[in-house]
Amino acid sequence: MIKRILAAIMCLGIFLTVSCAEAPQLLNFIQAEEGADLDGTVIDFAWCEGAAEHPFYIEDTPQYDAFRKRISDTNEALNCEIKVEIDADQTPIEVAIQSGSDSVDILLCSGIYGYMDANMLHSLNDYPEYIDLNDTKKYGTKNFLEGMMYNGVVYGVSPVQWPGFESNGGYLTFYNRDLFQEYNIPDFREYYENEKWTWDTFRYEYMDKYDLQKTDGSTLYLLHTNFSDLYQIVFYSNGLNYIKTNDDGSLSVDPFTNEFTSSMQYWHDLVQENKHKIEYDTNTYSFTPYTNEDAAVGFGWNSHVVTGCIAYNDKSFETGVLPIPCGPDVEYGQWGQCIQRAYGMVLPITSTIPEASAQAIDMLFEPFEEFGGDEGLFEYYRTNVFTTDFDAQIYLDVLNYIRYDYTFEGDRYQRNVTYSYEDYFLSSTVTLAMAMEQSRPLIDRLTSEFMLGNYEAVYGE
Repeated sequence: MIKRILAAIMCLGIFLTVSCAEAPQLLNFIQAEEGADLDGTVIDFAWCEGAAEHPFYIEDTPQYDAFRKRISDTNEALNCEIKVEIDADQTPIEVAIQSGSDSVDILLCSGIYGYMDANMLHSLNDYPEYIDLNDTKKYGTKNFLEGMMYNGVVYGVSPVQWPGFESNGGYLTFYNRDLFQEYNIPDFREYYENEKWTWDTFRYEYMDKYDLQKTDGSTLYLLHTNFSDLYQIVFYSNGLNYIKTNDDGSLSVDPFTNEFTSSMQYWHDLVQENKHKIEYDTNTYSFTPYTNEDAAVGFGWNSHVVTGCIAYNDKSFETGVLPIPCGPDVEYGQWGQCIQRAYGMVLPITSTIPEASAQAIDMLFEPFEEFGGDEGLFEYYRTNVFTTDFDAQIYLDVLNYIRYDYTFEGDRYQRNVTYSYEDYFLSSTVTLAMAMEQSRPLIDRLTSEFMLGNYEAVYGE
């Protein structure tokens, strides 16, 4: 079963922080189109990957009450019966779809790329009267949808107006403001507000400048991160774009651009010069060095900052939040982000009622008035997660720059090659050319087979 990605991407505990909040009045949002009637159609909806841990399924929370009412309202408005399977086992569902057997009608999961690649899903482009993909407020921007596209066709959508689904990935800088004050380190927020939050600032005004010890004599690490993702963090923050526009206006894939090579060289040098100041993971995200106050700064998925991994408002110290610093090859303020693996709702090709399911999705995806409604999620996160307007707005703003990282699919990209980019950052003998040569065949396949079609659909005129 394709498992645990959502836990890493979204850390579904995000809503636990509001379980004690006063339950808002549940509103009847649905006004079905006149004549909408599915004549009692049963729609099987399987929510995979840790759904049972999600507060939409934890009783006595506002989220649970709101979601259950949303299902009930949709059933009533469309005259259908949506049967929701909680924390469904994805493996038998996948096997059924592959064999052409009856399975489910709506599947909420990750690993969507593999299903698209195997022609296992209905195209959502076929139902524009129900799923208006131009409604970016409801279904997300085109660059957000890019991770659920194949050759320019959309096969999955995520309810971006529901708290916790607005992000399929992306990275943030988080830092311990109490430690900064204790060690007389200028607050990173000052650099941001003065439009100087750049790689050079992070390197020369922080990493190179300080070498700190705790009162017990142990090292206070200046940075904690996961090196298996550091290459993505840095080259997207430097404006990486795998697509090259040729002189005649045509497009071609160019995975190893100047933005890529300069990013890798810059951060290789930074890491090599400051290796003793960096506490790192290779394939996991524990963040215990940060949460235990052994590291002052971390780079990690944006959802980690507000969930159990970092638990912004559940620590004895104050966490500050900023984008990843801006690279030199991109316009300042373009806070490059990437999605590693998309997570959303899809319609399996074996379902015989895709149109009915599309109608249901249209109604299910309406924003919850209880959690921001049409005004968006700022008030929700400001009230229930963050302690300042600034941090809540940063969290939401960086989502506008998310791009899909095509290279992540396919045997978990880079995990099975001889020289990975992690090795390049950490080693003085593994060269960038060696790591690039190892990754080139996989990158070429993943990008060239369907990336051009997606790029034209997302960024074309």
